[in-house]
Amino acid sequence: MTTSEIGTSVPHTIAELARSSSLPAAADGNSWPPRRLVELIDASSDAISPSDAVAQILLRTTLETSSNHEAARLEAALRRRLPLPAQDQIDFMIATHLVNHDEYLRWMIQMLGGWLNLGDGNCQCFSHAIRHMPPGGAVVEIGSFLGVSICAISYLLLRHDRLNTLWNTDPWAFEETEKPIGGFFDAASPAYRDYCVETYKRNVELFAARRPPTTIAAFSDDFFRAWATSTEIADVFGKPAQLGGAISFAYIDGAHTYEAARNDFENVCRHLLPGGFVLFDDSNPRLSFGCVRTAAEAAAVPGFRRVFTHVDGLNVLLQKSS
Repeated sequence: MTTSEIGTSVPHTIAELARSSSLPAAADGNSWPPRRLVELIDASSDAISPSDAVAQILLRTTLETSSNHEAARLEAALRRRLPLPAQDQIDFMIATHLVNHDEYLRWMIQMLGGWLNLGDGNCQCFSHAIRHMPPGGAVVEIGSFLGVSICAISYLLLRHDRLNTLWNTDPWAFEETEKPIGGFFDAASPAYRDYCVETYKRNVELFAARRPPTTIAAFSDDFFRAWATSTEIADVFGKPAQLGGAISFAYIDGAHTYEAARNDFENVCRHLLPGGFVLFDDSNPRLSFGCVRTAAEAAAVPGFRRVFTHVDGLNVLLQKSS
């Protein structure tokens, strides 16, 4: 079969695969997709336009176990021939599907409270970054509050079978609390800080027990100084830990000023692996936080690209060039 004949056959192949994508996989994981069709697509060099059929196939390959080598081969072949913006568009659809259909994730977020909502896009970004980040580097969260985000990240690491280590840092010193909230409650009080730390620890011990983070009680600048020098320190649970190493994914959710977010991004960049991700919380241009400007400037840094640019209102997720 010639290359042109393969290109002509591919649309029918995609349609055929899409029709079979809802079928359950066999116990050995090898009945889907048919090897003949995988080889047909793999042999072609023609570009593929995004479609519902392609999205359905890539969703199915995502849901297959890692032992299904033919599914992994099919996904790689399709991605090679999809334009990058089309991949981003489909990947956001996949991430949204995974998040919206995850009963446990939805329930856990409701139980823990805090500032994480499924509709804000953070969990979609967590899911996408964790699925596609390079192996070997750490996952680092800056800013933890009561622990809902770190528990979600811990769960998604398990869900997507990623072995990257998990770290986070927070001084539990709250910004914009110089005056009592509503003239009634002093969120800068030591009693409130103690409450937040204890609530965080209880949440993590219960909801992230299978993949617990190493949590350092420090401002992010101090955390990264210790990270750069591979400092040994005890975390908030009393466990000894040695900081340092490469980073695969960083979630910047600390102080929301321009300067603090910029420093966090620069500190992360010193350790971020090629292909790694950075997510800025509360970076929608419609918001008034200083980190909105930081995220916009970071997206323009050479060697980084913004993922999911077509989605209105999503927090800024960047990926470093591979």
